[in-house]
Parts: sequence; C-alpha cells; structure tokens
Amino acid sequence: VSDTIHVDNISDKEKELAWYSQKEMLMIRMQANYDMKRLEAGKTDKRKICIRGLESRTTSERMETRRKNIYDSITAVLDEQDQQYENDSYDEERIKNVSSNIKNL
Repeated sequence: VSDTIHVDNISDKEKELAWYSQKEMLMIRMQANYDMKRLEAGKTDKRKICIRGLESRTTSERMETRRKNIYDSITAVLDEQDQQYENDSYDEERIKNVSSNIKNL
C-alpha cells in the first residue's frame, strides 16, 4: 500500500505532464496502424512488433487464431496442473513451458 496524491492536489502542469496530449495520442494510433499493416503484410524486418493491445486492429482471421491460442494455452495449463496435482508434484517451469509452447505456434 502506498500513498497517492489526490487529484485536487495535482497542479495543472503535473496533469499536463502525466497525460498524453492529443498530438501524442494521434501519433500512437498512427504507429499502431502502421505496425499492424506491416505485420499483416509480413514485413516486420528486424524490428520486433508487439501487437498486445492492438487486437481490435487485426483481421478477423488473426483474432480467431489468437482466441484459439488463448483457449488452447489455458486448457494446456489446466491439464498440466491437474496432472501435477494427481502426481502430488509441482513444477512451475513445466507449466510455463506448456503455456509458452502454445503461444509460439
């Protein structure tokens, strides 16, 4: 637990510095659109593109693949946890690997 400053006690300058400006938001959106177009075209070069949070900008096929991967990952982790429970064991590294294997498909 930590103390925070009440919004009424924050100066206008601090608020200005803490929030994105309209120009910054526009630039973020433009970059997101550009990244998604390059990703969908298979042109990622050496620059890694993270689509986390950009799912709404992807094609329906890509969104369905993502949903399936999430479902498969959750199912694989739960299955692994069940197996470990039945064997009275606990191996978090194995659980992590099961999840990672699905995500990398």
